Amino acid sequence: MGAYWFYVQTLKGTQAITRQISVDQQHFIKRSSSVHEFKQMEAAGFVATPGHVMLDLDKPLSQSPSLIENSQCYIQKGCTLLLIQFPIHSSYHFKIIFQQFKKQLKYLPIDYMLVPTIKPESITQEMVRYFARESCPFILIDGDDESELREVAWDWLVQAQSHKRIPFGLLVRNSRNRERIHDKLWVKLCEHYGIIRLTNALSEAPLSKANLKDSGIFPYKGGFMDNGYADYNLYYDEEGLMVDDHADFRYYEAVPDVTVMRGKIVQVNQQVQTIVSGIHYKGSIYQHFV
Repeated sequence: MGAYWFYVQTLKGTQAITRQISVDQQHFIKRSSSVHEFKQMEAAGFVATPGHVMLDLDKPLSQSPSLIENSQCYIQKGCTLLLIQFPIHSSYHFKIIFQQFKKQLKYLPIDYMLVPTIKPESITQEMVRYFARESCPFILIDGDDESELREVAWDWLVQAQSHKRIPFGLLVRNSRNRERIHDKLWVKLCEHYGIIRLTNALSEAPLSKANLKDSGIFPYKGGFMDNGYADYNLYYDEEGLMVDDHADFRYYEAVPDVTVMRGKIVQVNQQVQTIVSGIHYKGSIYQHFV
């Protein structure tokens, strides 16, 4: 789409604001720092959000017979970076299996990162160090069992965390237990042992800004930042119904009319375009912008 700019409504918290967004090839950019001639794009009646960063809880790709089809479902929701769970059941050969799984994803139509998902009793120091070197955004502890979480040798794992500061996230699949296990037990364990963790609980919704910063994904994905990737969604909102006190909820529930990933259109009116190949994205420094 080249170099272009447009005025559009966006959200700041739950307040709607009008801002100018400039795109040069793959990135958001300040117009004054570009050597290209910009064209104006008309965006009246639209509301824009950054491209969503989502964990594949709704349709896990590791269990899918059709990786392409499932990833397209996330694009239709406005996702431009998909965090794909990589389940680990044993400490044996996990590196080889990880590399094999990564090769299966090379033709996805969406940018992606791999998230090792490990039961509390299976996680080791070697896994923590390895997945930090592989630039995974975080390690997901798959734990609905409170007794299993209490029995982990967290002090040893914290030592392995300290080198690159890769955070842990806790996945509580039963939403009814999420507050009790995550917000009480997990937070208490993290404070006691000094565990580096994601700020907010994970769910099917797009990752929070705090979690994007914790994992090193922000500022290059998940925001309208200068030099960040030009990922955004446009929602047609001529009546202004989306920009009220419940705007965050409405954006998550709504489906975008247009989705742009790295400056290229990947979805229009819920029809996925197949001209863009995804990349295995690697973030910046963990918690660098916290």
